[in-house]
Amino acid sequence: MTDETATQTATPAPATRTIARNAVTIGNLTADPELRYTQDQKAVVNFTVAVTDRVRNAQTGEWSDGETTFYRATAWEAYAEHIAASLSKGVRVVVIGDIVSREYDDRNGVRRTSIEIKASTVSVDLRYGTAVYTRAQAGQSQAASVPQPAQSQAASVPQPAQAAPVQQPVAQPAQAQPVAQVAGAPAGEFVF
Repeated sequence: MTDETATQTATPAPATRTIARNAVTIGNLTADPELRYTQDQKAVVNFTVAVTDRVRNAQTGEWSDGETTFYRATAWEAYAEHIAASLSKGVRVVVIGDIVSREYDDRNGVRRTSIEIKASTVSVDLRYGTAVYTRAQAGQSQAASVPQPAQSQAASVPQPAQAAPVQQPVAQPAQAQPVAQVAGAPAGEFVF
């Protein structure tokens, strides 16, 4: 095969382009994170975040849901395992990372573009819920460092003794204090 023939038959590598660095995305997971391992045993997790804009009607002053945008996000290695062990469908998350566009050829040979987030930080949004933080222990796989819920007391099998995970104290949520009432708003609606 000549060099010219090899160039004509080679599939071009996917082109990626960074759109924004350290962008913050807040939304809900559309499904449980998908944890997989590469051939060289590196963990990778993929998950999708749905972000729905809130739109205020200028005439009525009422808020409603606008368009929903879906962002596919990826994280690697121990961080991927932490995300998979900690998050599930419907959880509201805050994702910080680089937003990139990636071009690829679909099954029919049509050139497509996807928008993805290379996640550098992922956390739960505590606006509507609470969480308990468990520090992963150095040198342990994620499965060994995250306490797993027991199926039943009768079915539990004694495990070898190991150091308990370090749990950080969680403060009790404070009551929100209103800053000012919105002029013309119904009683009880405040600006925070």
